[in-house]
Amino acid sequence: MALGTLRDSLYILEGLLEQYTSLRPTEQVTDNAGYTDQAFGLFRLLGYQFSPRLADLGDARFWRTNPDADYGPLNGIARHRVNTDLIASSWDDLLRVASSLSTGAVRASEILRVLQGDGRPTPTGRAVAELGRIAKTLYLLAYLDDEPYRRRILTQLNRTEARHALARQVFHGQRGQLRQRYREGQEDQLGALGLVLNAIVLWNTRYLDAALTQLRSGGHPAEDSDVQRLPRSFTTTSTCSAATTSPTPTASGTGLVRSATHAPPTTETRRPHSLAEDPARLLLTPR
Repeated sequence: MALGTLRDSLYILEGLLEQYTSLRPTEQVTDNAGYTDQAFGLFRLLGYQFSPRLADLGDARFWRTNPDADYGPLNGIARHRVNTDLIASSWDDLLRVASSLSTGAVRASEILRVLQGDGRPTPTGRAVAELGRIAKTLYLLAYLDDEPYRRRILTQLNRTEARHALARQVFHGQRGQLRQRYREGQEDQLGALGLVLNAIVLWNTRYLDAALTQLRSGGHPAEDSDVQRLPRSFTTTSTCSAATTSPTPTASGTGLVRSATHAPPTTETRRPHSLAEDPARLLLTPR
């Protein structure tokens, strides 16, 4: 999801606070389209790690809490000072904001009027921004210093983008538009889409596992380090090819993994005879 303004980040935060599942997310990874100090502050205030992918750090500001501290090589970039006095004097207001959001008394998308008045930050909004500068500086330092951390953020974003691409392909009814007038109906429609996507993920996961099992049983090396780099769940070809490909090896030994000279499947290719053999038929069988 692209993040461009404070309002955009508030809708992301609202999604985290209003998700009613057994999951307890602790980090929000977003694409890079701009980010704000207030966004970092609100996420940190509520116990979430805000992790945007950063394409250009040339204009990034690093902040310090102690103007006399010696940060060694970082002294040259940590030239800006956080107003800790403002954070301390506004701490009760910050706690009230966090409590109101956590309990649902105020929705995150409606908190903007508390943080900004007439387009300018309020005292509480400035305190949130000061807190966010601390969180942002810590994040920037970790992002620059930890290559596996950067790679993990990129991998997570690529998976999310792949899911969105698959959802656009599956969500073809009504031109891929939400036509329900009320929020409950829209949530039902999106919930149905999520159910179909989860079924595709399940089928692809089982198919990939069967393919790896066949490779290993045939003596082909399939190292765990290589398996970790395979696309996990989302592919736009599965919905087209699943009906003509068996998830278990055929008698000729060319069921899952075909050689380069094997002819492409045709409409006469043997299809599995049961839903248990091929879960994808649950998606493809007309009702």
